[in-house]
Amino acid sequence: MKIICLLFYFSGIAALTYEVLWVRHLGLIFGNTVYAAATVMMTYMFGLAVGAHYAGQLAKKIKRPVRMFGILEILTALYALCVPYIFDFVQLAYRFIAIHISDSIFVLTMVRVLLVLVLLLIPTAMMGATLPVLSKGFLMKVERFGSRLGLLYGINTLGAVSGVLLAGFVFIPKLGMDVSNYVAVSLDALVGIVSLFLARRFDQSSEVVAGIITDAELLPPVKKDRRSKGLLIALGASGFLSLALEVVWFRALILIFGSTTYSFSAMLGIFLIGLSLGSLIVSRYADRVKQPVLIFGGAAVISGIFTLISLHWFTKMPEFLLSNLMLSGTPSWEKMIGLKFVITLIFLLVPTLLFGASFTAATKAIREAMNSSTEAVGEAAMYNTIGAALGAFFGGFILLPNTGMRLGLVICAVLVLLLGSILLYKYFREKRWQISITALVVIVLGWVIFSPPQWDKQVMSSGPYFSPWNYIEDDSVNLSDQLDSERLLYFNEGITSTISVIQTPDEVYSYCSQGKVEADTSDRSMMLQRMMGHLPMLFHPDPQRVVNIGLGAGVTFGAVSCYPTKHLEVVEFEPSVVNIAKVWSNYNHGVISKENITVTINDGRNHLFVCD
Repeated sequence: MKIICLLFYFSGIAALTYEVLWVRHLGLIFGNTVYAAATVMMTYMFGLAVGAHYAGQLAKKIKRPVRMFGILEILTALYALCVPYIFDFVQLAYRFIAIHISDSIFVLTMVRVLLVLVLLLIPTAMMGATLPVLSKGFLMKVERFGSRLGLLYGINTLGAVSGVLLAGFVFIPKLGMDVSNYVAVSLDALVGIVSLFLARRFDQSSEVVAGIITDAELLPPVKKDRRSKGLLIALGASGFLSLALEVVWFRALILIFGSTTYSFSAMLGIFLIGLSLGSLIVSRYADRVKQPVLIFGGAAVISGIFTLISLHWFTKMPEFLLSNLMLSGTPSWEKMIGLKFVITLIFLLVPTLLFGASFTAATKAIREAMNSSTEAVGEAAMYNTIGAALGAFFGGFILLPNTGMRLGLVICAVLVLLLGSILLYKYFREKRWQISITALVVIVLGWVIFSPPQWDKQVMSSGPYFSPWNYIEDDSVNLSDQLDSERLLYFNEGITSTISVIQTPDEVYSYCSQGKVEADTSDRSMMLQRMMGHLPMLFHPDPQRVVNIGLGAGVTFGAVSCYPTKHLEVVEFEPSVVNIAKVWSNYNHGVISKENITVTINDGRNHLFVCD
């Protein structure tokens, strides 16, 4: 079992390295807008869900599960070896469709979904199949199901953590995309070859061959009853809310320590560490608990309450970052990375640990209801993965634009609390327990309504990571004093960025994205912004078609608009930035109101790629 766990750990490393690489490759083809990224991620997770579902259905017929696991790993490695070449075809097909068929956002989104499905459905389905396949050999004994499942899921997720961190901090920066892919392929192939080599030994001693399983396991599984269906829906809801929380927390945390590849890797790493630890911890006790629903529901209740409490700490994080970065020795990149991990741990470790515990506990309960280990694992993984994909979409496209970060987190936390409360309410039949659960929910909701967490928008847009020395005076943090001297004129939580406009005491306006100053109205800054527009127009003999990448405050684009042209277009990544250009109309010649300009919301590189 230890060797299988080690192989499953390395399988997790390879799988997440693939994911990071493939998402980055597809970002170069489809653009790095939030819509394109979400399309890729949802399709990727759909493939995992499909693999888990069908593997759970078919695993009962597999007599040598370790051998099948090895075959799946080798086939995935072979496919991954060909993926860079397949990307070239996808790139040409996407460009042809965008230029010659339709440039509508809806049509291109459907094209992305179709192309990603064709490209990634096979490898992601094979990845999603590995856990249900291994469950055939190692999770069939009822009294050890919970511990074995928690161990396998936790170890594989721990491998995923390692894959994310290695890909983000080592492979891609040091080796580049192509060599990193070869490393992942080699690791995956090695896992497959070793599995095939060990298959005879493990498959012959597995619980299937040894006759440990019950007669019921060899029969068709019990048809899903109301209990198993309800648990599967609850597990899907848990996956939905966990990813919605992750998306909104990520947007909030980057205001504290910046939006970089390292920030994303650190946050995703902590998220996966929590899932892994939660699963590993509960694996030690899962088989001793007669009612695993109790763990499932209790974990959700605690996670929801913890998230609501932690929201009250959030506005203290800029000062925490500044104090530890600037006042405890010499500031350094390593110290900043360490603080990113620490701050993320504060807010995400407890909820993700509990979500990890929930998966193992819920799957054990589903297994007891369905009387089939393989189908229970497959169905649980499918519902959880589909829920996670939909949750990521809901958090990024519906919750954030309509409610903002603070209210979005409150909504998610309350829904997690209600999910856990419903599960516990169903579990505890005694009236006194049901009254206690109802009272707990009422008290927490009353606290949220009458004492909601307050976030200072000015603190949130201060950008402590960008220029921390601005907030240090006489060896102490003077963040509040500095902000008291400024006025927040505009604040908007867009789809991809949080945008703000600040007025300083000397009447200078600053446009900030994620707290980082992108433009201001000081004489030096205005000269540079206008010069960037004038110089190319002056040097070009006859500029008739002009595309400006990035709108910002619109000063550069305003300078460009002063020249006679036939086609004048600006490509902007974040839709809410257009409002900034309107606010700055006195400085950019009112460029947004001019009739001969076109504003395109897209990734600049991708827009140029699909232009004829």
